[in-house]
Amino acid sequence: MFVLKELSQGGPTRVLTNLLAVLDPLEYEITVQVFRSTGVSRPYLPDHVDVQLIEPRGLFGPGGEAGATRMMWFLVRAAVRLLGWLVRHVFPSCGDAGWLLAERFVRTSTVDWDMAMSLIEGRSNYYVATKLRAAVKVGRVPTDYSVLDGSRRLDGRYFPRLDYVVTNSLVTLRILKDTFPSLAERFLFVGALTPPRLIRSMAERGEGFGDDFAGPRILTLSRLDDTKGTDLAIAACKLLFDRGLGVRWYVMGAGPTERYQAMVDALGLTPHFFFLKPRSNPFSFVRKCDIYVQPSRYEGRSNAVQEARVLGKPIVITNFATAAEHVTHMSDGIVADMNASSLAEALELLIRDEKLRCRIAREPDATAFDAELEKILALIPSNRRAVNTVPDPAFV
Repeated sequence: MFVLKELSQGGPTRVLTNLLAVLDPLEYEITVQVFRSTGVSRPYLPDHVDVQLIEPRGLFGPGGEAGATRMMWFLVRAAVRLLGWLVRHVFPSCGDAGWLLAERFVRTSTVDWDMAMSLIEGRSNYYVATKLRAAVKVGRVPTDYSVLDGSRRLDGRYFPRLDYVVTNSLVTLRILKDTFPSLAERFLFVGALTPPRLIRSMAERGEGFGDDFAGPRILTLSRLDDTKGTDLAIAACKLLFDRGLGVRWYVMGAGPTERYQAMVDALGLTPHFFFLKPRSNPFSFVRKCDIYVQPSRYEGRSNAVQEARVLGKPIVITNFATAAEHVTHMSDGIVADMNASSLAEALELLIRDEKLRCRIAREPDATAFDAELEKILALIPSNRRAVNTVPDPAFV
């Protein structure tokens, strides 16, 4: 069983789809449970995977109910959100107060699983810890734990009910062990779950950018948010434009497009900065871009950066806490300071220096995925750990 919030474009969903593409359906019976039915990636899940809404289906979003039942759950959702917001603002350190309220309504599964694994921090971990019956329960923290101060109280309540908690960042692994020393042996590092053959195969599908622009294309895959550096990207693009560099910068992800589009328009960047709707398969865009940029203020271990490396793209990232786990500065990428000026300087350097672009566009070790996947499979209390390293044709 895998659990996550929804099947969006984001990193946890891509980890899920990567796993589903290589796990042999003859060896594993796989179910996915989500809190909300929204998301663009459902068509990319193999047919043999059973996708379910967490029960009751109307608690976290519209779940297909009708009439009075639909109205009842609408009111319950509204009450949970309101009370959770009030508690969180009065007691900021309490964490996800909405979950503490919603948990009372969530039904406990009656199925016994060999392994149940959450793919994202927060309530997905809490759900696995308390509402699923499994021989092994695995949580996951795929972000920089130093920015999740408000989660620590609830994590301390639920982590002891998990057999393992995996993270894709060595920085976060250290913080977790320091924060919860009595649970240190339960925390495990599992690196990037990015199968190169699958990424390259998907990149060949789709046309990518539909315009006839011939200049440098810059791409960012992330939700639209200041924590992801959307504002830094816009400001850096303005500096490139002022220096006479005719680039086009594309950000693909969900979020408050109107807010950031207003910033783009105010700076006169309308012909140069574009927002693209999330795609379940963004890799044809990555394949056709010239430079991949991750301008985040914090990250755990970015799937998007690893995927861009698989496709041989030169990479620029900001100096967030886990930056050194992503690239080595001026070796296989460029690490810019956390400001628009440094970001623009790094991009200008790459745009003007073709030899540098070619030198730092290094692809990762193709065998790394198999080693990291085996860490997950080894947690299953069974000797059947077969893995099909050829992507599932139904998925690809």
